[in-house]
Amino acid sequence: MPARERFSFRQETVIRPPLPGDEPGPHDPHGPQVPHTDGFRASTRTTSLGPVRMSVHTYSPLWDRAGRDSTVTRSDLVLCDPSHTCHGPDPAAHGTDPAAHGTVAAIHVQVPRALIPLRQDQVDRLAAVRMPAGEGIGALLGQFLTQVDRDASGYRPADAARLGSTLIDLLTALLVHHLDADAEPEPPASGRRSPAGGRRELLARIHDHIERSLSDRELCPAAIAVACHVSLRTLHRLFREEDTTVRDWIRARRLERCRRELADPRCRHQPVHVIAARWGHPDPANFTRAFRTAYGVTPHSYRRQCLDDSQQS
Repeated sequence: MPARERFSFRQETVIRPPLPGDEPGPHDPHGPQVPHTDGFRASTRTTSLGPVRMSVHTYSPLWDRAGRDSTVTRSDLVLCDPSHTCHGPDPAAHGTDPAAHGTVAAIHVQVPRALIPLRQDQVDRLAAVRMPAGEGIGALLGQFLTQVDRDASGYRPADAARLGSTLIDLLTALLVHHLDADAEPEPPASGRRSPAGGRRELLARIHDHIERSLSDRELCPAAIAVACHVSLRTLHRLFREEDTTVRDWIRARRLERCRRELADPRCRHQPVHVIAARWGHPDPANFTRAFRTAYGVTPHSYRRQCLDDSQQS
C-alpha cells in the first residue's frame, strides 16, 4: 500500500471499525491532522470475542487530538476514545525522519461504548492516560489479554463470547479502580477510615447484592435497603450521588445480562423473549425499546451480529 495511504487506511479499518450497537460519530470539522504520515507502518491480526474485537499489531506511535503521546510500553495500558482523532508521528518530538519514529507492539481491544458502564466525563478523564499493567488489576488484565492471544486458535465460538464478557468486566474494573484512586482523599492522620472510603465500601456491597439478585422479580429499592441494612433514604442518596437511580441501575444490569446471553452461542436456540423474561423483562416490546435505547440496536440484530462474528472467528 502506498505510504501516504497507510495511516488513513488504519484509521478506518483498525481504529474505527463498526462494532455491534455502534452509532456513527459526529464528523470532526478539523479533520485528522496527519501531514506527517509517510513513515507510518502497521501490521494487524484480529480476533472477535462476541461484541469485543481484539487486535494484536505493531504500528508507528500515535498521538491523540489533545497532543498526548498514546504510545504504550510493556507496563502500560491506555484507554483510547475513538471520538478523539489520532494523529501521525509528531515531527516536533521525533524529528522529520520517518525512520526515527520506530514502532510499538500492542494488543488493541475495541469495546462498544454502550458496554462500558461509565459516564462520558469519566471516560474522558482516563482517555490517553497511561495505566500500569505490572501490578494489581492492570496486571490481571494484561495477563488475560496475553493468554487469550496466545491460545486464540484453541477457542470455540461459545468460548469467545464468554471471554469477551470477562474482558469487559476486567476493563471496567480497571477503569473504576483508577477513577476511585483519583477521587480518594489522603487518609486522615488518625488512620481511621475516611467517610468517602466507607461510602464506596457500602456502595460496592449494595452493587454486589443487586448483581446476585438480578433474576429475582421482587428486587426493588425497599428489598435492597433491608438486605443491605441501610435506610431507603440513604440508598437513594448513594445512587443519586452517582448520577443514577436504584431502578435505573437494576434495569441497566439486567439489560447487560440479557446482552451477554444474546451474544453467547450456547443460548442461540433460546428465544429472545425467554432470555429477556429470565432477567426481569417480561414484556417483549418494552424490552426491545429498552435494549435499543441502551445499545443502539435491536436485540435480534445484536444477536445476529455477534453470532455471525463468532462463526467467522
